[in-house]
Amino acid sequence: MYAKYKFNLAPLVLVLVFALYYVGLNGGYVFDDTHVLVKNSLVKITELGFSELIEAANSFGPGGRQISMASFALNYYAFGDSTWWLKFFNLLIHCLNGVGLWILTSKICEVMQSSRIQPNRTYDYLPLVVSALWLLHPINLIPVLYISQRMALLSTFFIIYGLILYVVVRSKTRSNSGRLLKIPLVIIIFTLLAFFSKENGALLPVYAALLELVVFRFTTDGRVDKIVLSLFVSGLVCVVGVITYKFIQNPHWIVSGYRWRVFTLEERVLTQFRALGTYIYQIVLPSNNFLSIVHDDFALSRSLLKPVSTLYALLFLLFLLGVAVFSFFRKQMFLSLGIFWFFVSHLIESTIIPLEIMHEHRNYLASFGIILVISAMLIELTGQRKKALFILFLVFGAGYSTVLLARATLWSNDMARVEHEARKHPSSAAAVFRLGTRYYQAAFNGSPDKALKSQQLLERARINDEFGIGPELLLVLLSEHPVVQYKGEWIASATEKIKKYPYFAPSKAALEGLVRCLRNKECTPSRVDDLDLLFSAAVEHGGPKMITDAAEYFFSVKGDVEVAEAAYKKALRGRRVVNWVNYIGLLVASDQPLAACKAYNDFLDAAEKGLKGRLSAHRSSISAMEQELQYCSNESS
Repeated sequence: MYAKYKFNLAPLVLVLVFALYYVGLNGGYVFDDTHVLVKNSLVKITELGFSELIEAANSFGPGGRQISMASFALNYYAFGDSTWWLKFFNLLIHCLNGVGLWILTSKICEVMQSSRIQPNRTYDYLPLVVSALWLLHPINLIPVLYISQRMALLSTFFIIYGLILYVVVRSKTRSNSGRLLKIPLVIIIFTLLAFFSKENGALLPVYAALLELVVFRFTTDGRVDKIVLSLFVSGLVCVVGVITYKFIQNPHWIVSGYRWRVFTLEERVLTQFRALGTYIYQIVLPSNNFLSIVHDDFALSRSLLKPVSTLYALLFLLFLLGVAVFSFFRKQMFLSLGIFWFFVSHLIESTIIPLEIMHEHRNYLASFGIILVISAMLIELTGQRKKALFILFLVFGAGYSTVLLARATLWSNDMARVEHEARKHPSSAAAVFRLGTRYYQAAFNGSPDKALKSQQLLERARINDEFGIGPELLLVLLSEHPVVQYKGEWIASATEKIKKYPYFAPSKAALEGLVRCLRNKECTPSRVDDLDLLFSAAVEHGGPKMITDAAEYFFSVKGDVEVAEAAYKKALRGRRVVNWVNYIGLLVASDQPLAACKAYNDFLDAAEKGLKGRLSAHRSSISAMEQELQYCSNESS
């Protein structure tokens, strides 16, 4: 009977998912899409050559996310610069992931029932229910409609199907040599595929270990399987060895990353207690009043008691872990597996790694664990009353679908989404700033009444944003509008922020945008001389990227070659290809041929010793530079 229903209902679920998401496919690029895709010329291939595909695959960064970037390149090759098709294929991968979770859960149920760990025929309904609720859950919308998060989709895809193959190999293989060869082979191959889609694919072996612990219990035919146990112990030893070696080589490799953040390691760990609790709440009872692409309004935890909700969140998480352990020994395996699954999913992104505090897409695979817990609890509560079970699942499914449709509709209209996020997150500097930016654009494009609204929003964003200078710089540019009066406090505020937080990434992006705007004469602020204070602070306190932008300002905008050259030289300490290219370009443009030749030779020496950044990404700039420096060989001879 179940087989009949599952094959009839599964296609209907997929059709429903496509229907709910369909309206959202019309939205545009957002957030990180700009630098991952829009400004990334290497991914926009027009020829399907091997070299083009390799360059596109490596365009995210050295050694990172090649499979995801290659998929974007193939997308561009086949369908051009169409966000609809980019999002469509994201949705297709999402559906394949849902099918994969259905298969994986079915395999887990088969193993549990055959081993009599949890023999309950009602659990026959679990795979379809869990995968359907997961596919329809609104917290999983961002990985689908936020184009660059295809990285999370593909990483999850390889994790899920790697685990399916692991369960099949593990349950079917009886020979010692087979288990010794096939199990590590499956784990290694799919871990690499997942990792080169996104780094959290490295968790696949941990998921496999979790399935081994909870589902198989390290036994084969009722006895402890020493081969499987030794494989996982060996893997654990290797991981501990690699991490230990990493700390011996560079004891500060974790802590040093916090130099670029506005929070400490302790603050991040403490804040994650509350973040994890919030994630769980949003998975159980999702709401469009909270779900958002930005969460910079999520306050940091300074200690266990500041705020006190940090302590409550920690106690709640410890309680959940206690329930998982208790359920394990009581053979309530789905409760145990679901809770542990959630925590495993957050081992990389919600622990000590210096990533941003909070992002919903981190729950893409983690939400499966909580949904598994919810489903298992409902089954236990209803027992064999299938009608009651059906009604409860229908309520959850209808609730998730309603929120998902409302959210997808918002994502179909970029302006509506930005207005919604600013309205629901008034304390978010990022949300308010983005709406202020939209009004800024409107003010200079036929809607002058939006100028004062933009100013009000940007002023609020400036107050909300303790670290970034974006609101101040846009206010300076907004002062070009006749109805907005320039205020010197904007530059003063931005200068102080640069002195305190020079490595804040949004500030670097804002400064780069301002320099580009001034250089191209796309903007002419009324008090441009005040900017000297800002860019002087960038040279004195900033990192190589910020110093380079300041040098470009002094050279291209102010015409001060001496100050610009000194700044470029200081930026070379960052050992980046782009800094060398910019420095040599300055020497050529300022008619210093001998200095340019010497710098070019130094650049070649530095490239041999290793520079940060890919030479291929600056191929056109380097070629143009070498054309300009053809006389160098004559000079040397």
